[in-house]
Amino acid sequence: MLEGLVQKVPRSRSLKATYSDIDFFILGSLMQALEKRPLYLIWLDLKDKYFDHTDFHFNPLDRKPLYLRSRYAPTEDCSWRKKVLQAEVHDENAWALGGVGPHAGLFGTLDDLSDYGLWLRSLQMSGKGYGAISKGVAQKFISRSLPSQRGDWGYGFMLPSKLNSSSGSLFSPKSFGHTGFTGISMWLDPKRDLLVCLLSNRIHPTRGQQGFVRLRPLLHDWIVQFIEEKK
Repeated sequence: MLEGLVQKVPRSRSLKATYSDIDFFILGSLMQALEKRPLYLIWLDLKDKYFDHTDFHFNPLDRKPLYLRSRYAPTEDCSWRKKVLQAEVHDENAWALGGVGPHAGLFGTLDDLSDYGLWLRSLQMSGKGYGAISKGVAQKFISRSLPSQRGDWGYGFMLPSKLNSSSGSLFSPKSFGHTGFTGISMWLDPKRDLLVCLLSNRIHPTRGQQGFVRLRPLLHDWIVQFIEEKK
């Protein structure tokens, strides 16, 4: 019965690129199937082995947060969860999965994010693999996944767009980065050997605020301009 219904669904091909977390959902499901255990436990082993110097952690909803709630930045005053979210993931899909998702739910500090950015820098600039990640995988995730006229996404990271890039207008075309919905940002420009990490709670108390979205590219431009002036 289901097979017959699926065959009747109209199918079409489109050249339009649409942002989606489906690929990371698939990766997370594959990891759990191969390891035969929850993603949370897989992460703990990887952290102990490769990222023990950072404080990155998940806060599963069925457990107390790792730290006092007051140490976490509040995010949105959620209309359907009936509270201001703090010390629990904001992303609705990760929240529905119990607070741990393959695409969201990881907490950390600015130092943690910077350390991760420097780790990516080492992978990209040294040409060597590290731990479980080979040179080929590292290069693939920062390479373009589709023609520039269709979008500005790599296989694992964003690439600078010609207009309205969150990295501003001065980062080189070889740059790559990531933005989080709640207001995090990390961009690395290999040409300048420049890493910029930003943490904000831009959706507090509501996602309707767009001020930080407009400010973020300006911050990147100002940083590049400042560096260029000091040369």
